[in-house]
Amino acid sequence: MSKISSKTNGKSSTTSIKLSETLKKHSATAAKELGMTTHAFMVEAIKRATEQQSMRHSFIKDAIESRKSTIKTGKVIQLEEALDRLRSQTSSKKILKVKHG
Repeated sequence: MSKISSKTNGKSSTTSIKLSETLKKHSATAAKELGMTTHAFMVEAIKRATEQQSMRHSFIKDAIESRKSTIKTGKVIQLEEALDRLRSQTSSKKILKVKHG
């Protein structure tokens, strides 16, 4: 089980996290494998989790707005038409080939 507490000094805050011994060991091992300190590993993990949550929030917000718009306007695109649009967009873009050798 984890417990978190914080204190602030004006510019940044210090957060204390109590981790299980297993999680602490796994975190230290993962950090070492990545060439990072355990502290940097934890900061990066928190940063990524925060960014992922923000993206999830935006995705859900956009989905709700799209649903409301669809209900209000009744405008929809059939799946096959949407797929055709995607196919045409991807086929019209030049794909760079990597030369080996």
